[in-house]
Amino acid sequence: MAAENTRTPTKVSARNPICRLCGESKESLYLIKVFGNAGLSKEISKKEELSGRICITENDTRSKVLCRTCVSFVNKMYELFINKVQKQQEEFEEFS
Repeated sequence: MAAENTRTPTKVSARNPICRLCGESKESLYLIKVFGNAGLSKEISKKEELSGRICITENDTRSKVLCRTCVSFVNKMYELFINKVQKQQEEFEEFS
């Protein structure tokens, strides 16, 4: 018989909202508000929209928080791939 996941799920509440990307419930300590100071300064909304193709707005009725793991992944996607592709396209346009 296969081993079952024995992790106890975290209760979803105002104190433990869910990450908009992975859907995991985390303590607010491990979440970043997309439109909070940290989220705005890191341009999380812009980076997530370009890399994940999900538009999170301030008026959105769904979760507007991301867990630190997803924020890290979005930043890596943006910095390592999206940003590189955009710069390359700009170079192509300059030489055209």
